[in-house]
Amino acid sequence: MASWKKVLDTYRTERGKPEASIVAEVELFLEMFKVSHAAYHGGDFNGVSCRRLVANAQPISDELQKILIRKKNEACDDAIINKKVEDLETIMGLLDATFAYLKFHI
Repeated sequence: MASWKKVLDTYRTERGKPEASIVAEVELFLEMFKVSHAAYHGGDFNGVSCRRLVANAQPISDELQKILIRKKNEACDDAIINKKVEDLETIMGLLDATFAYLKFHI
């Protein structure tokens, strides 16, 4: 009889590498724009990071929508995801406009 370790190693090999979670995939994508999840939770998420986020609202929301739809639960409707991402994009656009206003009026 095979040892448990050998059986477990065989199972891991056959299973392959697990698919990245939604959070991990979004974090990796945001790193392309130098927006860090760790900086946010660590308290180092500053104005520069926020400006990067809102300045790239369109490509970020487009990719976020793709990731969420690809990895969604079967019970979730694509229309719900689309609406939430559109709302998020609108909010980021408003925040970008606020930064622009403050930059020129303060």
